[in-house]
Amino acid sequence: MALTLLLPPTSIPVPKPVAAAGGGGDNKEPTKPPSVSTAPPDAAELRMARDYIFTHAAECIQHKLFSRISRAALKELLKADAFAVNELALFEALVKWIDVAERPPGGQDAKDDADGGGDDQDRKIDRRGGGGVAAADEIKIAKYGELISLIRFPLMSLNEVSRSVASSGLVTPVQLLEMYSYLGSDSRTKTSFNST
Repeated sequence: MALTLLLPPTSIPVPKPVAAAGGGGDNKEPTKPPSVSTAPPDAAELRMARDYIFTHAAECIQHKLFSRISRAALKELLKADAFAVNELALFEALVKWIDVAERPPGGQDAKDDADGGGDDQDRKIDRRGGGGVAAADEIKIAKYGELISLIRFPLMSLNEVSRSVASSGLVTPVQLLEMYSYLGSDSRTKTSFNST
């Protein structure tokens, strides 16, 4: 996994070059300060960055730039067993990431990116199938199902599922029923939602 997948180019502050004194009308491009490297990170730097992200996962997923990481990077993070974060917090970060990914470019201001913004006022329930899934949610489930399936729902409590997952619109009623059955049972038998 490359560091460039984890950090968008705008997240790394690069100092502006300082023009030489008395340069006036000089058309030469200013040189970069010696502290800024344009070389790609080496393997050791990538390991250090990955280790930092895994160790500080709870802080990283709360950062406003988390919603701007690439789909591929998010998939790698969701798959990683070393990503030390509560599964509910990871699910909520995924919900924010999907909300940001679904916004039209320039559709919301930057403040909304930081706090999850947007609202569900425009959600219309499609009762044709009797399942009570909003048409927009069906599209999201189809589009982001691969990422949603990487959440380890069995690690959540029944309360967490009913409080956060059920209202997210990112699981079908059948999957939700399977989660309730699994989490509410004493035997915790394997069901389709966690066997993908």
